[in-house]
Amino acid sequence: MTPDDRFRIAVEAVLGHEGGFSDDPADRGGATNFGLSSVHHPDLDVRALTRERAIEEYRRRYWERYRLDEIEDVDVATKVFDLCVWMGPGAAARYLQTAICAVVGGPVIAVDGVIGSRTLAALREADPGAVVVALRALALEHIRRICERDPSQERFRRGWERRALA
Repeated sequence: MTPDDRFRIAVEAVLGHEGGFSDDPADRGGATNFGLSSVHHPDLDVRALTRERAIEEYRRRYWERYRLDEIEDVDVATKVFDLCVWMGPGAAARYLQTAICAVVGGPVIAVDGVIGSRTLAALREADPGAVVVALRALALEHIRRICERDPSQERFRRGWERRALA
């Protein structure tokens, strides 16, 4: 499977979670369209964003920039891409690194929030299915912490949990 094939699968998964335009006052991301938020992407007119443009932005802003195109397993690539969009690239990279270390049984790489050559090499040595399971568990813990810190976010918990387990 090519990186482009993996991207198409991953972006469709993200778009399936994100949907179209919303501007929920309780959403810390502000106005959001296809998962691209006005808070995190102030240079984009999210209200006018088309699906095709969102896909282009995802490829450039996430998939290629954070080396997700180099993750060979489609399930791992999709989960990390979804976490990048949902929680931010730094958190997604830290969770990937934490998952890899848990799966291989030790601190084989630094948990520094950057998907670099060492992270990618360590990932190639790890069982991809186990990495996805670990990423799901880390995402659930992330949700628990958010809701614990800010009970107003509890209303999003069920949707977030479904996404975490996807």
